[in-house]
Amino acid sequence: MYWCGMEASTTGIGTQIAAYHSQCRLKIVLKCDCSQILEIPMSKIENIEREIQELTPSELVDFRKWFHEFDTENWDRQIEEDALAGKLDTLADKAIKAFKSGRCTEF
Repeated sequence: MYWCGMEASTTGIGTQIAAYHSQCRLKIVLKCDCSQILEIPMSKIENIEREIQELTPSELVDFRKWFHEFDTENWDRQIEEDALAGKLDTLADKAIKAFKSGRCTEF
C-alpha cells in the first residue's frame, strides 16, 4: 500500500508518527513516550524496490537482463515440475483430442 502522507510531531519526551491513505481513510498512528528511537524496519520487498530505484541506467540494463534470465529459468523449472507431477495431463489430453478431431490449425 502506498501512503498519501506522513506527519510527525514531538511533544516533550513523546513522539508521534502518523501515516494516512486518503482514499480508504486508513490512518496508522505510532506513539512513543520514551527517549528511545522508534524504528520500523522496511520489508524485504521495500528494500529491494528502494535499491532498484537507486540503480544507474547502466545497472538497470544489467538488472533487467539478469532478472529476465532468472524469471525464465524459474518459469521453465515450474512447468517441468508440473508436467512431471501430472498437473498438465488434463490439458494435454484435451489438446490431443482436439487435434485428432480436426479442431486444430497449424501455424
